[in-house]
Amino acid sequence: MSYLSQLKFDPKLRETWWAKYLINFRLVIILIIGIIIAGSFSYFNVPRRVNPEVAIPIVIVSASLPGANPTDIESLLTIPLEDKLDGVKGVDTMTSVSQDNVSVITLQFLSSVDGDKALQDVQRELSGGNSLPEDAKEPAARLLDFDDQPIWTFAVTGKGDSASLMRFSKDLKDELEHQAQVDRVEMSGYDRQEVQVIVDPKEIAEYGISPNQLSEIVRRATSSYPAGTVENDGLLFSLSIERDVVGVDDVRKLLLTDNGRQFRLGDVASVIERSKISQPKTYLAGETSPQSSPKRRGGNDVEQAKQAVQFFVFKTKDANIDAAEMDARNVVDARVKQYGGGFTVTTVMNSADETVKQFNNLFSE
Repeated sequence: MSYLSQLKFDPKLRETWWAKYLINFRLVIILIIGIIIAGSFSYFNVPRRVNPEVAIPIVIVSASLPGANPTDIESLLTIPLEDKLDGVKGVDTMTSVSQDNVSVITLQFLSSVDGDKALQDVQRELSGGNSLPEDAKEPAARLLDFDDQPIWTFAVTGKGDSASLMRFSKDLKDELEHQAQVDRVEMSGYDRQEVQVIVDPKEIAEYGISPNQLSEIVRRATSSYPAGTVENDGLLFSLSIERDVVGVDDVRKLLLTDNGRQFRLGDVASVIERSKISQPKTYLAGETSPQSSPKRRGGNDVEQAKQAVQFFVFKTKDANIDAAEMDARNVVDARVKQYGGGFTVTTVMNSADETVKQFNNLFSE
């Protein structure tokens, strides 16, 4: 006889407390529906990331000494910094690289150490005074975040002049950063302006003012200073002296005094706003039409590069990558549509699309 034919059901099992629930089909159906709802909720809310979450804090310390070779960098920067950082608690391994002009030290902490605390400990050790050469740049520390990568990289080009492209890019960046799921937006190729004060030596010699005096006056006018605190009904309020300069015209109107005689900065110097020197530019290459250029290369139209501004969109830590990318794309599409085709957006890299594709492939297999 087979084993199954020998099995017998004991009627007493029906009287147990758990049997009463198992034979109640309503409860079983409710349980199945609950599992389906919980599974669906988990499916739509599972975190989607560009890279897997790494819980090992890694802090990178960099310092530079212009003109020094790797041997000098090691003896003057790397070794002194390693001696200072040797007292940081929770460090698992410490490695360093000494090369021309630059020293880079990598500290890998134990997984039980909080990343922000590890960075604070390192910064506290670095700020405690050092024996580095006077020409050395102040050491900088940053926490390596594997998930801090742009989810969407795109380039914006325009049909108008460069100034219009820069204004559009600045407004678009501000609007993107107001989105709840967007952490920050970085740009490359954006033309940053600066205010330059070009002094006329003959004019300042006539007024008896040195360039250093002019520099100090401008510095004071563009800075804010603390002015103490005020107590009112048991509450303390901090006061500050706000800067006097908020625009180019304010710089021109700065008052100078010489032997009781007052005059404005614009009387002795030219104050202008222009692009910063040595700014890298970004260009986007595209194919020209046969009518636009007679030059050929291998039977194809010559590629024509257009000035562009490249955007790097970063999501917040808790946001899903596809939702953050969708919010950013809606903002960009609406802004481009508002200008009636005057600007064009070209996607360079979209990590969100690739992540969603891999996520869907995982559940379909």
